[in-house]
Amino acid sequence: MFDFGLSMSELMVIAVIALIVVGPKDLPKMLRSIAKFVTKLRSMAGEFQRHLDSAIRETGIEDVGREVKKMTNFTVTSDVGKKMSDEFKRQGDEINKILAAPEKPLVEKQEDVSASATPEPAIPAAATPEPAIVTAETKVKAS
Repeated sequence: MFDFGLSMSELMVIAVIALIVVGPKDLPKMLRSIAKFVTKLRSMAGEFQRHLDSAIRETGIEDVGREVKKMTNFTVTSDVGKKMSDEFKRQGDEINKILAAPEKPLVEKQEDVSASATPEPAIPAAATPEPAIVTAETKVKAS
């Protein structure tokens, strides 16, 4: 309630010192005068707040604030959020389809592989022509 930056023990020390300085006979009078002062201070703060609120109403700042809120289009944000959630849902559905699909064997049965594969004809190494290396000396000899 009252946060003066003082702990409860510090407040107790202040109360004991006040009791000693003021005395037990005058302490209730002093506490009543302090309470009256705090009450007067609160009423002044309330009156200041009321005057400030009326000044705000007169200038129309609240109306400006309402207009700003109306001009701010929050539907854009919600539309973007809806599109993002739709995209996430679509991607999630694709992942679920992939996970739910039956597994295809990586290697077909041995019978199917041998029947479908056609062997390529082997070319003997001697039958392949060697590439000709052309140098300046071979050009001279050829001419």
